[in-house]
Amino acid sequence: MTSPASGQVSKSDYQFLCSFLREQMGYELGEGKEYLVDGRLAPVAATFGLNDVSSLLHQLRITKDQILRTAIIDAMAINETYFFRAPQVFDTLRSKILPALFVARCNSRCLRIWCAGCSTGQEMYSIAMMLNDHFPELCGWSIQLVGTDISDQSLNRARQGRYNQFEVQRGLPVQFLIKYFKKESGTWQISDDLRRRVLFQKHNLLDSFADLRGTFDIILVRNVLIYFDTAKKSTVFAKVRQLIAADGYLLLGESETVFGLTEQFKPCKNLEGFYAPS
Repeated sequence: MTSPASGQVSKSDYQFLCSFLREQMGYELGEGKEYLVDGRLAPVAATFGLNDVSSLLHQLRITKDQILRTAIIDAMAINETYFFRAPQVFDTLRSKILPALFVARCNSRCLRIWCAGCSTGQEMYSIAMMLNDHFPELCGWSIQLVGTDISDQSLNRARQGRYNQFEVQRGLPVQFLIKYFKKESGTWQISDDLRRRVLFQKHNLLDSFADLRGTFDIILVRNVLIYFDTAKKSTVFAKVRQLIAADGYLLLGESETVFGLTEQFKPCKNLEGFYAPS
């Protein structure tokens, strides 16, 4: 099969793809990213037996083939993540946020945590390991950990819980690697116990939140909304507010904020990155 040609993305194709990504996943690709499109979509074109990215985008224009549309979304999704990303965030969760919630939930003995844009699962597994290691008093509690993402490919990897050497070296403490992972055929497999503790499901932040059901005590939307325009960010915040407990916490990425976007959340004093419902 002929390799897909490089640099074949025309201006009209690029504009069409930008509109498609904006509509389907809220992703603002911006200008001057043709190189990114070519690099990510050339392998997709090859998978579908097409000669180049231009042919792939032509197919996208003329067909409603969900398999093709999903493959393009998967390829263009930003899936950057790693274990215990931003360690100070996990320190705050461990030392302040979770202890406060455990006191508040001592009667119900229930805790629900949702990570939106969970990618390949490292963030949710980091939380599961932290809960397991630092809070043995939670034995007997109902703990629900939910990770969602728009990418089928990322979710499949998250459910498998299998990571390569580079991935386990990014942020994962060696004692957790030894305790919770087993090396198999050159990769690292997370324990079945931890895999069973996390529910991964497909969800688009632009869609209804009805399938998530109930309220959450902590909602993480880290480094996801930076790719959304202002209107979509505000819409997502409004929907998140409907799912968060009155004394719950919203966690955003380091470069994200609620200022100028919503009045439904306010920063938590001395807890950088954490927001409380107004």
